[in-house]
Amino acid sequence: MAIRRRRVLGLLAAAPVAVMAGWPAAPAVHRFETVALGTRVQVWLYGLEEAAAAALARELFDELLRLEAIFTLHREDAPLVRLARTGELREPPPELLELLALCRRLHHASAGAFDPTVQPLYAALAGLARARALADPRRVAATLDVLGGLLGFTRVVVEPRCIRLPPGAALTLNGIAQGYIADRLAARLEAAGLGFALIDSGELRALGPPREQAPFEVALRAGGRWRLRAGALAVSAPAATRFDPAGRYHHILDPLSLRPARGIRRAVVAAESAALADGLATALCVLDPDAGLDLARRFDARAQILTTDRRRYHTGARRMVPAAAITSAATSGRVPTGPV
Repeated sequence: MAIRRRRVLGLLAAAPVAVMAGWPAAPAVHRFETVALGTRVQVWLYGLEEAAAAALARELFDELLRLEAIFTLHREDAPLVRLARTGELREPPPELLELLALCRRLHHASAGAFDPTVQPLYAALAGLARARALADPRRVAATLDVLGGLLGFTRVVVEPRCIRLPPGAALTLNGIAQGYIADRLAARLEAAGLGFALIDSGELRALGPPREQAPFEVALRAGGRWRLRAGALAVSAPAATRFDPAGRYHHILDPLSLRPARGIRRAVVAAESAALADGLATALCVLDPDAGLDLARRFDARAQILTTDRRRYHTGARRMVPAAAITSAATSGRVPTGPV
């Protein structure tokens, strides 16, 4: 089964507008989609003949399913599930080791705000939701508070031949794996010689046009747009996955307070890699806005944060603007034919 935690992140799938400015002739574009990672995964491939594009898309989706099987929490034979069950995973997949190395960097740089060991909190909230017990704050507090001893990414031992967890601990990579998978698919396209494509895995990863051409423009459902050339864009929003109708309990968890993060409505991050953008967007929903922007700058990323009281913070490198100019094209369902 798919990674399910972050299904709706506010990005429009048909984000590049279907008008091409400055291009003498529109390149051929082919769009393919499948269901994976708990969402609809789409790729747009430019400049290929139809048969070649279809063959390349099949390769991409095969790789997508292989990677999903590594990071999912919904299969008993999945590495992360076996790790949680036994506390040890021998001969871990290299992709898992690579992503955990990035998690270590983000955990350290964010002073623990990004922490893959929050999985016991998530599982506890899911159980309370099934038991219809979230309306009892004392029961919620009693359940979550006892789990604090299971958290802490510094206690996770990651070695080339083995990963070990403390008793009762568990990992989730749902706050970063979608971006990592998009990066791996982009690398597969580059290895095939394709330099113009867009991948939407829940996070956007672009292989953009030459510098002299205009970039993609990405529209956010809640308003705003971002220009994207060769790089990635990720959005994290606590309201994307709720355990209760009011949204008091959601999927972005603060490892320090042992509660769902508060105060941030949405974080948008543009970075060189989708894994980095994805992980930063998650961390920015936990940190206060100033600390979040400082974190983004440390990784040379651009970010915008919208708080629950509707204040906007941004790194200042490129400020987002209202999306009215592209809303109709971006929501029309047309296949994007190139950058605008």
